[in-house]
Amino acid sequence: LETEPGYVLSAPEVYRKVHDAVVTVAVDLGDNRMSIGTGVLFREDGYLLTNHHVVAGGTACTVLLADGTPYEANYIASDADYDVAVLKIDGTGSPTADFGNSDTLEVGETVYAIGTPLNLEMGGTFTDGIVSSVNREMQQTGQTSMPMIQTNAALNNGNSGGPLISDSGQVVGINFMKMYA
Repeated sequence: LETEPGYVLSAPEVYRKVHDAVVTVAVDLGDNRMSIGTGVLFREDGYLLTNHHVVAGGTACTVLLADGTPYEANYIASDADYDVAVLKIDGTGSPTADFGNSDTLEVGETVYAIGTPLNLEMGGTFTDGIVSSVNREMQQTGQTSMPMIQTNAALNNGNSGGPLISDSGQVVGINFMKMYA
C-alpha cells in the first residue's frame, strides 16, 4: 500500500496495513492484579513501544500478537516522564508499523486508533476521529510537560500504548491519556 505523504487510504486499508503490528500487553502486577494495554511493533526483531504506566510495577509481561499468539516480553527501557516504554519479544519477521512525522498533522485530519480497550477479548478494536489540536501542552503532576496530539477518537482503558495512526497508515503518536470532564 502507498505511504507517500498526502496519500489517503480508506479506513479498511489503514486497519489492514497496521493491525498485525498492534499487540496486547498483559502485565502481571502480583496479588491477582493485571495491567492491560496495547503496544505497536516497530522492528522485525520484536521490539515494540507501549506506555511506561502499562508496564510499571510488573513482575512479568505477556504480549499477544494480533492473531492471539502469546510471547513472553522482556523489559528494555522506559521513561516515566514521557510515559513510553520499549519491550522485546523473541522472534524474527514480526510485522511492523510504518512511522510518520507527527509534526505534519493538521487540525481536522482523520486519525485512527487500534487497541485493546477494557479487556483481553477486545484486542484489535479500531476507532476513528479527527485531530482536535496539535501541540497541546499538558502538565501532569510529577511529570514533564510535553506537546501532545489531541483527538476525539474513542479511547478507553487498555488503549494505552497503542498507535495513533494517520490517514496514510503511519503511526504518528502513542495513545496514553483519556481526559474526563
